[in-house]
This record gives sequence, structure tokens and C-alpha cells, in this order.
Amino acid sequence: MSMAPQGFMSNFNSSNNVDQSLYSNNSSSNLNRVEALRSTPLDRKAYGIGTNNLDTSSYGPSTIMQKKNPRLMTQTPSGNQFKGGNIFETTRRTTLGAGLLNTVSRNAKVVDDPRPIKSKEFMNMAKQKVSEYLTHRRFPKEINLDAHTGRFIEDCFKFLYARLDPFYTFGRKFEDDIYSILKNIKYPYLENLTKSKLRNPASVSSWPEVLAFLVWLTELNLLVDKIENDNMMGGGNESMASNSVRFEDKVFYEYLINAYPIWLNGNDEPTEIEQNLENQFLQKSQIASDENSKLEAELGELQDELAQLENHKSPLQIEEEQQIALEKDMDLLGAYKKKLELLISKTGEKIEYLDRNNELLDSDNKIIDQEIEKVNAILNEQKISIVEVGQMNSEKMRLSASLDENQQILAEKQKEVWMKETDIQKFLDTIESVDNKYNESVSQIDFSMISDINAIPTRVPNNLASNDIVASDIHIRVNLNSNDPSQIVQPPLKPELEKSLGKVRELVLFNSNLLSAATFEISEENIKLEDIKHEMTEKINELTKKCDRLQKDAEFLRSTIIEQSKIPSLEINSLENEIQILELSIGDTEQQAKESFVVCKTNLEYIKRTAAQYEDILSRELVDSLDEVLKMQNYVRTRLAESAKIIFMD
Repeated sequence: MSMAPQGFMSNFNSSNNVDQSLYSNNSSSNLNRVEALRSTPLDRKAYGIGTNNLDTSSYGPSTIMQKKNPRLMTQTPSGNQFKGGNIFETTRRTTLGAGLLNTVSRNAKVVDDPRPIKSKEFMNMAKQKVSEYLTHRRFPKEINLDAHTGRFIEDCFKFLYARLDPFYTFGRKFEDDIYSILKNIKYPYLENLTKSKLRNPASVSSWPEVLAFLVWLTELNLLVDKIENDNMMGGGNESMASNSVRFEDKVFYEYLINAYPIWLNGNDEPTEIEQNLENQFLQKSQIASDENSKLEAELGELQDELAQLENHKSPLQIEEEQQIALEKDMDLLGAYKKKLELLISKTGEKIEYLDRNNELLDSDNKIIDQEIEKVNAILNEQKISIVEVGQMNSEKMRLSASLDENQQILAEKQKEVWMKETDIQKFLDTIESVDNKYNESVSQIDFSMISDINAIPTRVPNNLASNDIVASDIHIRVNLNSNDPSQIVQPPLKPELEKSLGKVRELVLFNSNLLSAATFEISEENIKLEDIKHEMTEKINELTKKCDRLQKDAEFLRSTIIEQSKIPSLEINSLENEIQILELSIGDTEQQAKESFVVCKTNLEYIKRTAAQYEDILSRELVDSLDEVLKMQNYVRTRLAESAKIIFMD
């Protein structure tokens, strides 16, 4: 595919010029050339245009040539009306014949489109035909009829119609131009189209009709191309079939003009006339023989050239060998690339392993830092605890002194309690002994012998016990004459004594309970103090042991951290250096590989493109040359046979 030209028509210039070069002959002087951009002949006079004699006897009843002054299919609203000429002065018919476009008669009534334009099969066939024609004619834009747009349809129509009339100038409203063009080239299904559909040709409702007239226009171009190729094959040499027909017609026409009046007069035919006719045919045969020998010589040269091409390596084979070598280089480059990728993967794994080790080292360093912080915190707390230990020791000493004092007081109190209990017991014993003595004395008294005894004063001593018992003077009166024993002594001593003794007993018991409670409290406090002393001692011992242990751990951690921090730092530095070296080498290798790959890919694309171009050119030239040689050979043989037949008949 060649590069896109500036406009639509430059492609037709190049393509038609190439086609003309294939059929050109430098030895012939009278060539019926065809204009590069127009399907109408350049020499209007040679094709009968410009004359008023139109012979329609050679055309069928259903052609456009039956109309008066019809417009050719290759003429558009920008052209003039057609004027026909003599049949001997034209080399081709202007009718389209019974080809791809004879779906309806030109004179018939316009009917609905019989083609299934909305069926999927027809649309696929139409897309394929239009795409193949556009590709063959080197349409300058990307061809994609499945994703068509209004702009693409407009460019496609202009490109197709430019083959028929390259000088037509489109107006501003494209739908008006399409409608006018289709009307003038007699599109048979124009009634199915409306300007609203042409205004939006890419819509779903308009696309089937648009695709239908595009494929119709493509078939029209194919038919026009076929007619032009036939004319170019027939008009390239004086010895072609069309020129042969013209020559024979002229010769026999002149012969009839000269011989017919003589024959009407009844005279004999002069020998000069037939001799002239024979000389003309002999001259024509000699020209055909010379042309045949020339064509045979050219055929021999072409065969020799073909043999040389078959014996020697063609550029395509050389390019294929270079392509094979390039593919081998590409395979080697791919293997080297795989090695690099493997090395990169291994390097990545090594980097990941080193990253994991670095993460582990970082986590270990964090743990060590946390331990250091804990040790520092403990050491800071230990500094504070030393002051507290001094305070606790002083408190311990104070508590010990207080405990000793309390123990002394407790001992004294216990002694006092014991003394009071002893005194109380002695007092109780004295009371009991007195009571016993009283009972004994009372039992020994002889009441009959005793007279009235007034009162026996008795005084109870004060302070019988350590407690404050107040004794009052008791006046006792003894009546020995009383019959009631309870009335012998007035007042009765026993109840009073029992009451006093009860009070003394209660007082003694109360004091004893108080002493017991005080003793118990003192003993409890003593026990608490002992416990506190024991706990403080244990705590001091534990803190001392912990402090020693933490100091040892701190020293060990300091030494371990110092040793371990040296080794990872060295390893990390070495690993970082290795990683940098690997990254640099990998980067250089990747850059070289990318550059080599791009260069190889570019060379491969260039070689493929060049090979395709060479192959296309060689195949096209070879096929065209062989076709031309075969056609010329067949034509020469036919003309020789016809000439020989005419000569022998004469």
C-alpha cells in the first residue's frame, strides 16, 4: 500500500499511468490514448464525438444509444450532450450492455429495488465488494464499512464517482449533489432514496439504501474499467483487431468505390485496381510479419529474462534469506532476553530476600531499642528507688523503735494486769476467808447468853484494792434475842458485802477486759509492723536483686547491640552496593535489549514491506508481460491466418 496522496485523483494518475505504460509501444505512432483522470477518450474526433452521424445499427434495443443525444454513463451534469459519429471512427461501444447493472431497462418504468438490500447476506456481499474495490484502487483512508460514519460515506462516494468524472465540483450540500448525480447517471432505484436519508446516510434506517447505491456505483466503475482496458488493448497498435477492421473496411470501401462504377458500365475491371488491393494486403501482411518477428524477438528476450530470473536468486528470495537470518537473530535475542528476564527475576528474588532481611533487622533493631528504652526506664526508676530505699530504711528504723517501745509498754501493762489480778485474787480470797470465819463465828454464838448488844461499830478500810472503792462507816447492831437469824445483825452484812464484792468484781473484770483489748490491739499492731517489716525487707531484697540483674542485662545488651550493629551495617552497605551494581547492569542490559529489539523490529518491518512491494511489482509485471505476450502472439497468429486466407482466396 502506497502513502496517501494529497487528493483523491492522484491515485488515479499513478495507477492509470502504470497501466498505460504496460501497453505502450514506442514503434507505433498512431495511439488512441485515454485521459488519465477521465473515462472518456482524449481524442474526441477519433471516437466519433463532435459529428452528427450516429449509427445505431450495431446496438441492441435496450441500450441508452437509442435515445436522441443521450448522455454517456461517464458524463455527468458538468459535461455536454453526446453527439455520435461514424461506426468506422469509434473503437468501442458506449453502452453498458447486459452486465452487472442491467437490473431494469432504461426505458422501463422505475420499480422497487428487487435486490434484498436489507438482508444480511446482501449487505455482507456489498461491503466485501466495495471494500475490495477501494483497496484495489488504493483508497487513501482506512476502510471499515462496519463502523461507517457520514464523513466516511461522503469520502467513499466522492472517490467512486471521481473514476467517472474527476472534474466534478461538489457543492456545499452533499445530499443535493448525491441526488443530482444519481439522477443524471440514471440510478434505477432513485425513488427509494430521499434527501432526508442522504442527509444522514450513516443512520440505521438509511444505511441499506446508501450501501445499495454504493455497490451499484462500484459495479459501474468495474464495468467502465473493463471497457477502458478493452479499448486500451485494441488501440495500442496499428495491427490490433479494431484497427484491422478499420483497415479492411477502408480498403474494400475504396475498392468498391473504384470498381462499382466500372462494373455498372459493363467494362472490364482494370488490373491496377486488384493489383493495388493485393499490394495493400501484401504490405499489411509484411507489416504483420515484421510485427510478429518483433514480438517473437521480444518474447525470446522475455523468456531469456525469465530464465535468468529463474536461475538467479530473486530479490524476494534474498529478502527471505535475510528474513530467516533476522528471525534467527530474533530467536537469539529472545533467548538472551529470557536469560536477562531470568537474571532479573533472580535479582528481584535476591532483592526481596535482602528486603526481608532488612525488615527483620529493622524489627530486631526496634525490639532492641524497646529493650534499651525499658532498661533506661528501669534504671531511671532504680535511681528513684534508691532514694525510696533510704526513706524506707529510716521508716523501718522508726517503726522498729516504735515497736520496741510498744513492746516495753505491753510488758509493763501485762505486769500491771498481772499485779491487779493478783491483788483481786488476794482480795477475793480474803473476802472468802472472812465469810467463812463469819459463818463459823455465827454458828458458835450462844444466843441465850448474849444480851442486847447495842451497836458494834465496824469500819471498813479504804482502798482495799487498786481500784477506787469508797467505803463508808457501817454501824452494826447485834440483837441476840431475835428469833429470826436474819434479824440478829442489823443491818445484814452479807447482802451489802455481796453487793460491794459484785461491784468490785465487775470493776475488776471491766479493767481486765480493757487491759486484754489494749493488749490485743498492741499485739495486732505489733504483728502488722512485723509483717510490714518483713515485706519491706523482701521488697528491698527483690529490688536489689532486680537492679543487679537489670544492670547485667543492660551491660549485655549494650555489648550485643554494639556487636550486632556493626555486622548488619557492613552487610547492608555491601548489599546496597551490589544492588546498585545490579540495577545499573540491568538498566544497561534492558536499554541495549530494547534498542536492539526496536532496530531488529524496524529492519524486519522494512524488509517485509520491501519484499511485499518487490513481490507485488514483480508478480504484476510478470503477469502483465506474459498476458501481453500471449495476447500479441494469439493476435499475430490470427492475423496471419486471416491474411493468408485472404491472399489464397484472391
